[in-house]
Amino acid sequence: MSSGPHRPRLLPHVLARRHVAAGQPLVVLYDSERLSSHRVGERTWLVLSAMDGTRDAEGIAAFCAAAGSNATPEEIRALVDELADQGMVSDGVAITKASIAPPASAPSRPVRELPGFSLRCDGSGTCCRFYPSVAFMAIDAARARAARPQVHDCGHDPSRVFLPLYGSDPRASSVLLVDGRCAFLAEGGACEVHAAAGPGAKPLGCRTYPARFVDDGVALRVTPHPECACVFTSGARVDDAGGVRLVPNGARIAADLDPALHIEALPSEVLVAPGVLAPREAVSAWSLAVFDAEAPDAVASLCALSHSLVAHGLDVEASRRALTSPPAPPSEALSRAVALLAPRVQALAAEDWRGPADMVRVTATALANAVLLAQELAADLAAGPGVHAAAERFYVRDLLFGHYAMNKQATRPMSLLLFDRAARALVARELAIVAKMAELEDPAFRTPLALVEATMRGYGLNAYQRDLAEDLSPC
Repeated sequence: MSSGPHRPRLLPHVLARRHVAAGQPLVVLYDSERLSSHRVGERTWLVLSAMDGTRDAEGIAAFCAAAGSNATPEEIRALVDELADQGMVSDGVAITKASIAPPASAPSRPVRELPGFSLRCDGSGTCCRFYPSVAFMAIDAARARAARPQVHDCGHDPSRVFLPLYGSDPRASSVLLVDGRCAFLAEGGACEVHAAAGPGAKPLGCRTYPARFVDDGVALRVTPHPECACVFTSGARVDDAGGVRLVPNGARIAADLDPALHIEALPSEVLVAPGVLAPREAVSAWSLAVFDAEAPDAVASLCALSHSLVAHGLDVEASRRALTSPPAPPSEALSRAVALLAPRVQALAAEDWRGPADMVRVTATALANAVLLAQELAADLAAGPGVHAAAERFYVRDLLFGHYAMNKQATRPMSLLLFDRAARALVARELAIVAKMAELEDPAFRTPLALVEATMRGYGLNAYQRDLAEDLSPC
């Protein structure tokens, strides 16, 4: 007798993504809770796509038959049992429950952008060819199909290009990735939807990237995600002439922004150090007081700031001293942190279904080598930033102004998250060496810190912070 659900439904944490890898079409299921991936064939995906909670095995078999594929109820039940054992399916249609939405930002909340920053995109980064999901709302997908119906025949059959963003929910989709690139990204690096229908036809996330919006109770902070080479080259400039603002011209308060924007909100109390909470307004004031301190070395400065928060809390003078005059960083603790990260990087590098031109495969392979070497060479790498000093100075400034070292759920202290960023900067130094030795000529490797950041967030590697929290106090 089957032990799985009678009317199976893919759970929201199961992310189905359509790929073309080295010319071969395939579907990959990402389990975002277990951070694992499973490659499935088109026939299996057809079965899975029918699992919306309304059909039993016989109904799924009938769905497949209508689509021209045969799958017996017995085969379907066996698959459902396997998925149930892996925690990937539930029974019946999801019931929408009333929930308490986070309070919207006050309409009069001032918008505060990273001072002096404007974006000059040169098309050499990774935003359209690296992330595992490029989200399209239903209206976005309709515009894209109308603008470029010939892209993988999406005008005739949208399922060739779009799959549900989460589980079986059809309200938002993720686009087909061709060797890691958005299906609508032309070979020359230009967006085909933009070229055909203008910038307003692109999905909201694409139009606003790399901007990140955080409500800290005092203002809406707007900073760039430090995940693209052009962000770092823009941030290293001494003037903001000729660039593009992260928010539309004239947006001075929250009410001036698109209401569909995703705005993160800091909790009312922020965990500054283990056992030490502070009101988010106090953290906002501290951030404004320290973000512009000139950090000569991201690794040393972030480690010193981490230690200062543990020892002195939000003392502005102590924090600024830590940033501007840091002692030598703790190389043994950094080596331990990198060792904790290594298994997750190696798992990503082991996704051998990716084609050789896939930027994720190239980066993960180089990064896997970098984390192994960084464990052994931590003391040497911690000696200084070298040629990437300007990028690291901008990195620290961006992190502090943009509240990147604060956990929304208040489960990780700022001190830990700052140390994590120091470890990332250390790995980026080794990645620069690996890329040079391997003669990796993609322009994205000119700013290895951006690649480390994009990989950490995009592929869930920042979950290693749980292991870091269980390790002894790093700084």
